Amino acid sequence: MTGRSVRTFFGRYMALLLIVALSAGFFAGLKLTKNAMQNTCDKYLAAQNMYDFRLLSTLGFTMEDVESFGEISGVELVEGMYSLDAMMLHNSNSRAYKLMSIPENVNLPSLVVGRMPAADNEILADDEKFAKDDIGSTVVLSTENKDSVTDMLANTEFTIVGLVNSPLYLNLDRGTTGIGSGELHGFLYLPAENFTGEVFTEVNITLTDSAPIYSDEYDELIEKYEDTITDHLKERADKRYDDLVSQITVPPELEAYGVTLDQLIAESGLTEPETYVLTRDENAGYVGFESDTSIVSGIANIFPIFFIMIAMLVCITTMTRMVDEERTQIGVLKAMGFSDGAIVAKYLLYAGSAAIIGWAVGFFLCTWGLPEIFWFAYSSLYDFAPMTYLFDPALAVITLAVSLVGILGAAYISCRKELVSVPAELIRPKAAKNGKRILLERIKPLWEKLPFLQKITLRNMFRYKQRLVMMLVGIGCCAGLVVTAFGVRDSMINIGSLQFDTVQLYDLEAVFEAGNEETVVEKLGEMDEIDGYLTASVHRVDVYGAENMSSVSLMSFADEDALAGFWDFHTGNESLRFPGKGEAIVSPRIAEKLGLSVGDALEIRDSDRQAADITVNGIFDNYIGSYVVISDETYEDYFGEWEPNTALISVTGDTVKTAERLTEMDEITSVSQLSVSRENVDNALSCLDYIIWLVVLFSGALAFIVIFNLTNINLAERSREIATVQVLGFYPKETDSYVLRENLILSVIAAVLGMPLGTLFHYIVMRMIVIDALSFNIHITPVSYVLAFLCTVLFAVIVNAFMKRQISKIHMAESLKSVE
Repeated sequence: MTGRSVRTFFGRYMALLLIVALSAGFFAGLKLTKNAMQNTCDKYLAAQNMYDFRLLSTLGFTMEDVESFGEISGVELVEGMYSLDAMMLHNSNSRAYKLMSIPENVNLPSLVVGRMPAADNEILADDEKFAKDDIGSTVVLSTENKDSVTDMLANTEFTIVGLVNSPLYLNLDRGTTGIGSGELHGFLYLPAENFTGEVFTEVNITLTDSAPIYSDEYDELIEKYEDTITDHLKERADKRYDDLVSQITVPPELEAYGVTLDQLIAESGLTEPETYVLTRDENAGYVGFESDTSIVSGIANIFPIFFIMIAMLVCITTMTRMVDEERTQIGVLKAMGFSDGAIVAKYLLYAGSAAIIGWAVGFFLCTWGLPEIFWFAYSSLYDFAPMTYLFDPALAVITLAVSLVGILGAAYISCRKELVSVPAELIRPKAAKNGKRILLERIKPLWEKLPFLQKITLRNMFRYKQRLVMMLVGIGCCAGLVVTAFGVRDSMINIGSLQFDTVQLYDLEAVFEAGNEETVVEKLGEMDEIDGYLTASVHRVDVYGAENMSSVSLMSFADEDALAGFWDFHTGNESLRFPGKGEAIVSPRIAEKLGLSVGDALEIRDSDRQAADITVNGIFDNYIGSYVVISDETYEDYFGEWEPNTALISVTGDTVKTAERLTEMDEITSVSQLSVSRENVDNALSCLDYIIWLVVLFSGALAFIVIFNLTNINLAERSREIATVQVLGFYPKETDSYVLRENLILSVIAAVLGMPLGTLFHYIVMRMIVIDALSFNIHITPVSYVLAFLCTVLFAVIVNAFMKRQISKIHMAESLKSVE
């Protein structure tokens, strides 16, 4: 019997199957996408042994230093690496590159094409910046380099033999430098024999213990070893400093003139070492990948819920109509002695088989396909490894259970009312419902002016209230989801322009060694293309409140009056007062994550673990990065002597050429172009277009199934009516309009109702997307509302065009037969 029912009501069966496939698949696919992307990244980083700690010291590291870190309990691999920034000439273009020694154990590059170097003048190049045709070409050390750079390399001409990806550069951001235009164009891996330095530039460490990336377990693992490694690093740096000092002696002839050891140490350029312990949280690609996958996660938290809800409503409508059409058969079966359980089992099997098949198709197709689609969307930013399929048993069980419970429950509810009736009542045809006037009929001046067909359409719309509610809810939710999708794009896509046109108003950021402000300011004043500049002290700090955030920029200024034209601290249209002594203003993401409001205390800790409790006196609009802004007096009260180390620069001419001139200054260590930062943000968020249209596509598919299923039921219920109007002489187009006009009217009404619903959905989704490095301008443009409305109506038009064929298949003679 179940097989016969499937064949008889095949269209409805397919509607059930597809709605379950769509809802379960979309839910599972979206929920799994973030985990699948991070799982791919986790496997890649594990295979390439990406560092857990990256150690830097101004004095470098000897082999003895490197080996000493390997003796720390919990450390698995330790490797020293040489690196430097140099101008390299390739295809007549001179650009800045990061040159690194090819590692053997940690941060291993992954070969994309070509081979590994076999000679010391063969190198590996950045796969994102070089093409396959560049293999075999030559890269030459540019004559623009200073002697200090040239002396660091044994060779000056290299042949590219392979293209690689590096775990150090997961996205397109290659960082800043103190040469060229201030931006690194890419990286090159050289055999270690090319570097002539006596000490390693950095040391990279991996831990014996492991945990999934971006997890609380991994954060706890890093926190567990960070203090130990930091203390050991300072100990080794102090020892190396003492060793270097011990090698300096005062010759007797100089001692006779009163020359002291301290004077010789100062003249040699030897200073107290500065050390840095970096984790993956300081790696731009690693942090950016987490941010971008969090966008997917935020969308996944709300969209699928409505798909599942609509799936249950479709099932209830479908099964109710099916049971209603088979009342006579149910009555006969009961009269023959079949139990209620046996009868209901038929409908449960009908609905359950559709649910299981739909779940299997949707789950496996979408858990494979959606991550692949998102991975393709992000391929312009992250192309370090192919996507690996991730199967989540718990998610599979949950989605299957929810699908079965929802569909079977809906089927049982639909059958229950008929099962309590006696066979004699079921065998007789159900009495027709009494006609009722609709509200519009009571407005006689308006009702009397309507044509006959429009009156029929309005009466039929409100006659079948279950279908009316189902259509309004289903299409309204679809419209709301489309509004949400477009709204997510509106809230994110323009944050680069908002940041660099309304908040950060300068063009370049030049970093210099503290203590060199006077010299830098003097040289900046001599450059005609510089319109203005402002010095500031910028440091990385950790902040604490209800939660904590690391790598926050602490900015302090001495001249608050000079801020105009460089930073615009405001909230909406209201300008913020510059913080006074003991006060700070903070960016929105800090306030949100730490639960801060004006008047609250913010705890700040610098790299030396000095702590300060400062009162928040304002929260300023900011979209990229996290900032705490204080005065120079506040800085000196808590952190010691205030010395600027950064110059904010406004340029009237070519920013690239100005940046190149700045990097030629010995005092400047790196230059950042804000235009490049804007481009990086825009590139990252441009991937949203794929995501938005994917959601629109799924919403359209959902709307299609809802309208198709309800229209199909509508045709079955009104087959005699439709056959009657055909016999009365209605032309095919008039018949189509008579039946399908309802869909368009209801779709328009539902689309209008979906607009405020979509606004609510959008607000919830945006609140779920939490990224430390970004804040969003939460809004929806009028154009997005219009597009969402048009898309929803378009879905209905497409279904109507498809359903015209179904109307033409109605057999007039068969439909007009009396019920036996």
